[in-house]
Amino acid sequence: MRTKAYIDAFPPVRALIFLLLALAFVSVLAVPQKSISQSNTTPLLGYAWSDTIGWIDLNCENTGSCGVYDFGFEINSGSEITGYAWSDTIGWISAKGSDVAGCPSAPCSASIDGGQLHGWLRVLSAFASVESDPEEFTDTFTTSGADTFTVPDYETMTVKVWGAGGGGGSAVSGSSSGVGEYTGFSFDTAASGNDDPIGITWDGTYFWVTDGTDAEVYKYNAGGTYTGFSFDTAASGNGSPYGIAWDGASFWVTDVTDKEVYKYNADGTYTGFSFDTAASGNAGLRSIAWDGASFWVTDRNNAEVYKYNSNGTYTGFSFDTAASGNGSPYGIAWDGAYFWVADKNGKEVYQYNADGTYTGFSFDTDVSGSDTHPFGITWDGTYFWVVDNTDDEVYQYGGGTSGTPASGEDGGQSRFNAGTPVVAGGGSGGTGGESTLGTGGAGGSASGGDTNTAGGSGTDGSSSPYTGGAGGDSPSGGTGGAGGTGDSDGSAGGAPGAGGGGASYETETTAGGGGGAGAYSERTYSAGELTEGSAIDVTVGAGGAGGDDGGSGHSGAAGADGRVEITYTLTQSSETGSGGWDGWISLKGTSPNYGVVGTSTGAFVGFAWGSDVIGWVDFSLAYTEYEECAPVYFCSADDRYYRDQFCAETLVEACSYSCSAGACIPPPPPTPTESGNLEVNPSLVSFGQTTQVTWDVENADSCTVTDDPDIGDGWTGSSGNYTSSAIPTAVTYHLDCTGEGGELHETATVLVVPAWREF
Repeated sequence: MRTKAYIDAFPPVRALIFLLLALAFVSVLAVPQKSISQSNTTPLLGYAWSDTIGWIDLNCENTGSCGVYDFGFEINSGSEITGYAWSDTIGWISAKGSDVAGCPSAPCSASIDGGQLHGWLRVLSAFASVESDPEEFTDTFTTSGADTFTVPDYETMTVKVWGAGGGGGSAVSGSSSGVGEYTGFSFDTAASGNDDPIGITWDGTYFWVTDGTDAEVYKYNAGGTYTGFSFDTAASGNGSPYGIAWDGASFWVTDVTDKEVYKYNADGTYTGFSFDTAASGNAGLRSIAWDGASFWVTDRNNAEVYKYNSNGTYTGFSFDTAASGNGSPYGIAWDGAYFWVADKNGKEVYQYNADGTYTGFSFDTDVSGSDTHPFGITWDGTYFWVVDNTDDEVYQYGGGTSGTPASGEDGGQSRFNAGTPVVAGGGSGGTGGESTLGTGGAGGSASGGDTNTAGGSGTDGSSSPYTGGAGGDSPSGGTGGAGGTGDSDGSAGGAPGAGGGGASYETETTAGGGGGAGAYSERTYSAGELTEGSAIDVTVGAGGAGGDDGGSGHSGAAGADGRVEITYTLTQSSETGSGGWDGWISLKGTSPNYGVVGTSTGAFVGFAWGSDVIGWVDFSLAYTEYEECAPVYFCSADDRYYRDQFCAETLVEACSYSCSAGACIPPPPPTPTESGNLEVNPSLVSFGQTTQVTWDVENADSCTVTDDPDIGDGWTGSSGNYTSSAIPTAVTYHLDCTGEGGELHETATVLVVPAWREF
């Protein structure tokens, strides 16, 4: 942004120069007049500055010259800016609707919205000799759907159109086993050295299985193959590891001997922390599950499941399993909606709601042939996996998920609909894989341009390792999204127009195909080939969605939206003398980001852009009394805000207690309720009798009642009804309360009836 240099002879000398120049050229210029009466408008006052042309007078009221030339920018009741400003160098600058029609890009009319100026001003032919180079503009349409482009008075115009990319295919399970249905698959643990498998957990990538005999935790790939890694628990004091849970960062392993749960890092190192379960009544702990907020530990002795906070403290809550028929709860898993508790002796897995109530559903584990003693159980998002301690095997049971593969959606077509339309078709979606390798989608085709290039095709899914197909590359556009590797979703296509990557699901040996890219078309129009002011329909295609995994695998990624980009140079006037430059001043732009904005005082800040001829135009000496909104303080929740004349809202104060009618309300002081003053009843007693001391106070943080003299009484609380000690003499009770809004002090005295004596 250019540095601004303001002149010292402003405004008195400048006003004189203005009047002399205006009189000198009165025979040459047709002087514009205000088009709307002052009573219906608010003037835009002050000056703007350009390093190139100097001061711009925004209104004749600045110099009191309205009696000679009645001009100026004004804001009408519809927030539109109209009228004329004056520059000694280049003459009249118009905001009149008919003058700014056919501006370089919509919206043309100058207006104010939320304090932000929008639209264009136009420099009209004057007397100054101005040289200028053609200015280049680019209008870019990126939002999917229909839009309109208004043709300007251009010298050359190039239109570039990208079609949208297709989505990548999903990778899903080849089975659709019902809930609890044995899939026929299991994996062995004994070969890895784990001869006493008990507990199991899934960390999103691997299975971890405890060995109760050698106090070790073994790590297995998603397909059940041993990774060669295990970690020891005995060194941390856990000599009888049983259940295991993963909370997203750490492992938690139960020890059935010392009734303790030990915490280990992701690499198996002991953290030094453990928590006890016996104190909560859980002396027969077995397995553990994590639901995202709490731990749940089974107790095989009393057929109960106990709930613990994330730090291991007992919540006081447990639920019974025996009533549902589960008399020996061992393993437990959480699937995001239900608990699943394995009954070792009953050879059944029972389903419970989140609150521990039995749903009435269970599935048998003995149907797998030899899974006669289900111990640990875990859920991987698709299947249940149950440990059989008898034959050292982990069995897979269905979760009821669908194995239907889903292809990515096709990308939408983009087009510039002028005469012979410039069209770029969208890419096709990649096909999904179901224990197979999906096929990449074809790239879109193009027509109507000087250059027409088909989009790149997506690649097929591949194996070893299983990887989703990459999305196709967009010509002169975005790069195709990468395919998922191992067990992961694909990556989205790059803008504009690239295809999305396919997913991979290694445990099911499947991968989706990548989406095809949208096509590219480019055309250049010569001057006059398109009619100035005509509206051209523009459509931007939407990227195709990736194939949804349906909860049984991984999803393909979306293709990128298309794009329409229009670059043009405006026709420039070459008139000199009384002709001058007929050009444009943009009040707001995004490349770079600039604009003129009103502040809460009515003054403006920021810059407009007048091309290379005028350069940056500084509006920091412009101001107005125009109100889009009535300035007001208001409340939102318990916060106090101010809305200025341009509708901008600013937080003024966060009220400590409450807010009402635009003002913070202080907290009320401690106050007795309707019948809540400190009282003693009765207030007159015989020696050694008692009285009732009562009070009830609201808006108090703390209250104390003391006695004077001290007879042993004293109470706390915002309310009370207490029997006093034996009253030996007159006693005064003092109530002292404090609160956010102040203090309260009251007294009440109980008197003693004088003893009767005969003289």
